[in-house]
Amino acid sequence: MPEVSVVIPHYNDVDRLRLCLACLAEQEDAPAFEVVVADNGSEPAHDPSGVVGEFGFARLVVEEKPGSYAARNAALRTVDSPVVAFTDSDCLPEPGWLRAGYEAVLAQAEPRGLVAGHIEVFPVDAARPSGVELYDMLLELRQRMYVEQERFGATANVFTTSEVLGSVGVFDGGLKSYGDVEWGQRVDAAGRPLEYAAGVVVRHPARSSLSAMIRKRRRQVGGEFDRGQAGVTRAVSWGMLGLLWKNTVGVLPKAWALGADPRVEGLCQRLRLFTVYLRVHFARLLERVRKRLGGSSERE
Repeated sequence: MPEVSVVIPHYNDVDRLRLCLACLAEQEDAPAFEVVVADNGSEPAHDPSGVVGEFGFARLVVEEKPGSYAARNAALRTVDSPVVAFTDSDCLPEPGWLRAGYEAVLAQAEPRGLVAGHIEVFPVDAARPSGVELYDMLLELRQRMYVEQERFGATANVFTTSEVLGSVGVFDGGLKSYGDVEWGQRVDAAGRPLEYAAGVVVRHPARSSLSAMIRKRRRQVGGEFDRGQAGVTRAVSWGMLGLLWKNTVGVLPKAWALGADPRVEGLCQRLRLFTVYLRVHFARLLERVRKRLGGSSERE
């Protein structure tokens, strides 16, 4: 029986799934492990069964209910390993990832909780990142902040145990986004430790498409509403107008100040980042208005 089960949700992403599994095939000094790929209703052209079949340590489960958290839960129903690791099909685990994460979670004092590893977001060309890539590198997947301030770990890189999942419960399969936030905060509320481990590393390609970044932000807004704002008034109100005002005033200085990060080189990069920040910000704001008017959430 494997000591670690690695759970990877998948949706229409076979090429990057193959790269992820290839990285797992190169793990150094790894404990006995299996990989459970949970396909979430991919289109026939993106059927992952052939790719999964290329790797003897991997197997496939299928969950038709939309949402990556429903898919993860389907995988969890099939595993018996004492340690469970989560990553995504677009992630590239470093060679020592499995060993480091396995040892980190077992080193926790009982009752254990979760270990969230570092997620290194990288551009296609390190010398010339686009504005969207800079935005992603500076503002997304900040795992240390998630653990220390928001009390969760992004499931691109999380280790836990089957005992934790049995005691605290699995993900809320009804959420299409923010399910890792809800679950991590549930682990924290149960009095279990949440730890950030800088040496447990996966690499994640930065989004290079503005439309993809906007879609992600829209999904996140849907997750916010689905988690805790289901009873909000679905009508135009003074509260909605206040929301628009609050999220418009002051955004320009904040967007410009982001360019002071040392990873942003020169005025051109700063202007590109400034433009992307504003476009994503206002797309997210409009999505919040749409949700308040009764719009449905998008899948993750």
